[in-house]
Amino acid sequence: MLELSAFRTGLVFGVQGLFAVAAGLTASKVIARFGARTTLLAGLAVQAVFTAALLALGRDSSGAWLALVAASIACVGHLWAIVAYGVTATSGLPDTEQGLATGLVTSSQQVGLTIGIPLLSAVASARSAALSEGGSGFAAATLGGVRLGLGVDALIVAVVAAAVAVGLRKRRAA
Repeated sequence: MLELSAFRTGLVFGVQGLFAVAAGLTASKVIARFGARTTLLAGLAVQAVFTAALLALGRDSSGAWLALVAASIACVGHLWAIVAYGVTATSGLPDTEQGLATGLVTSSQQVGLTIGIPLLSAVASARSAALSEGGSGFAAATLGGVRLGLGVDALIVAVVAAAVAVGLRKRRAA
């Protein structure tokens, strides 16, 4: 789709991996400074915005920089949200319940991956097939499917951020 060589594609994903490592290393510091709730909301918002930015990708290699930057920053938001989610879910629990809470957090993430990836792939594939049957070329149909999948992903993350914001309202001082 972006017509990148295997080497350039590897660089894009390699840089994203480095951003993921950095995000994992800095998440605890961000949480300590801003709190788990704020970090969770900011992480989800960053992930939604930079995933949506990928909708601007075209079919040529000029979008490589956008893919590199947007995917890497979205990854940082994602990692911060994951760490903050774990902290939020286990905070204030007695030691005897920490293992159970951690297991529930991990299980919910695994279920999300197990359902989310195939669902978004099905959305993208269905759109690609519909565009292809409508006369679009293979590349245009594939790009249309990928864009729809990314748009749905960004929308879901934004809705989750809003739900978390409502669900984790700060307690007002009495």
